[in-house]
Parts: sequence; structure tokens; C-alpha cells
Amino acid sequence: MVSGIRLNGISEVPRVFLLRGFNLMWVCLRVKCVMLLTLLTLTALFTQPAVAQRVQPMVYELDTSGSGATQSLRVENSKSTPVILEFVASKISLDEQGRETNVAAEDDFLIFPPQALIKPGKTQLVRVKYVGSPKLEQSQAYRISVKQLPVTLDKSGSTGVAMLVNFNTLANVVPKATEPSLAITKIIPADNNMWAVTVENSGNKYARLSKTEWLVESLDGIAKSLVLKKDQVGSLTELNLVLPNSTLTQLIPALDGFDPKNTRITINAKG
Repeated sequence: MVSGIRLNGISEVPRVFLLRGFNLMWVCLRVKCVMLLTLLTLTALFTQPAVAQRVQPMVYELDTSGSGATQSLRVENSKSTPVILEFVASKISLDEQGRETNVAAEDDFLIFPPQALIKPGKTQLVRVKYVGSPKLEQSQAYRISVKQLPVTLDKSGSTGVAMLVNFNTLANVVPKATEPSLAITKIIPADNNMWAVTVENSGNKYARLSKTEWLVESLDGIAKSLVLKKDQVGSLTELNLVLPNSTLTQLIPALDGFDPKNTRITINAKG
């Protein structure tokens, strides 16, 4: 039986037991701290930004000549190690399903610098200038790709292999006095409550569907219409770019209350 000193009617536990209790509490606190630090470390590891570089702008227009034929890209290295990047130009073509084909177009652009080593947290400005034919009959789409080379330099200067991160910016070279002319020429019901919609661009300039508004009208004798704003069109359409003098067919979710066989959709490219 443990005896103690009584103070104000309360028995005081001997000091040795107090010390043991304090030590036990301290050990528990240390264990909890270690567990908390481990959790925070794991959280930090799994919440690091997935993108090691940032490029702005991602979409831009260029004139065929003059000062408007030049664009500066801002490339930022947000990694903790240096990266080596190269910048490559290619010409775009799209089939009717929006599948993209790229052909090297280094003769159409002057890119400076063509390669760059960017230190951690630093930014590199890259000058992109169109030097191809100034007499284009219609707009031409290009990819200016930012490609990470498969070598990095750590702080000690040694090389190693890193996960590669590439960006494909979209550059449209646009002659003066060109305009898109968009029309939906076909609407066909598809599986899974979808519509197959064919967009024709008979104009001489590209169009981005996310920059258009759609007027949907019922033709079955019931006065019914719906206006889709730019953000709504952008959420409907997975494929966005429609090249000049081309067609693009893609699936969109069926519009409630409309029969695809008796529906007309008018596109306002200037909306």
C-alpha cells in the first residue's frame, strides 16, 4: 500500500510516481509528434505540384509579317533542380475526327533561344517569330513545343534522368481580312445519350468552338429554343479547334427536350 502526504484532505502521490508519470507522458508526446511529422512529410510529398514547368501563353495568334509575327513565351522552372529545354515548331493538320498530325516546320519559325538551361525558380523568355510565307490564303495552325531533354543537373553538377514534362502551345498564323464561317451540317443520335455533331468551317480562318455561342432551335412544330453561351459550349465540346475549309465531327451530350432529327443549331462565331 502506497502512503503519501495529505494536503487539504487529498493524498499526494510520492514524487517517484509523479516522475514516472511525467516521463510516460513525455514519451507519448514524442511518439505523437513523430507520427504527426511523418504524416506532414507524406502529405507534402504527395501534394507537390505535378507540373514542373509553366508556359504562358499557351494559345496565341501571329501575323504573317511585321511586329505582330513575334510572340514571347514565358517559361518558368518550378522544380528544385535545373532543367534543359528545347523549343520545336511543327505544322498542324486535323482529320474529320480531330486527330492531329504534326509535321516539322523549323523553316517557318525563328525561335531564340532554341534551347535553354533554366535554374530552379527562374524564368526564361523565349522569342518566337514566324518567318514563313507572308502570302497565306488562310490561317495556319502550328505547335510550338516546349520539350524537356532527358538530362537534368543537380546542385553538385552531376547529371541524372528525370521525369520529362512537355508542353505544346498553339500558334495560329492569321493573314489579314480572314474570318471563320461555321455551320453545323449534321446532327445524328449516337449511343449513350450522345449526339454526333458535324461542324463545317467554310471560312479562311480557324475557329475555337469554346469562343462561340450556339442557338438551338426545335423544328418539330413546337416553338422551342435554347442559347448556349461560350462556357456552356466549351463544356459540351471535347474538341475545340476547327481549321479553315475543314469539317469536324464529335460527340456531345444530347440536349434535353430536343430531337436531333428535328433540331437546328446556328453558330455565332462572334458571340
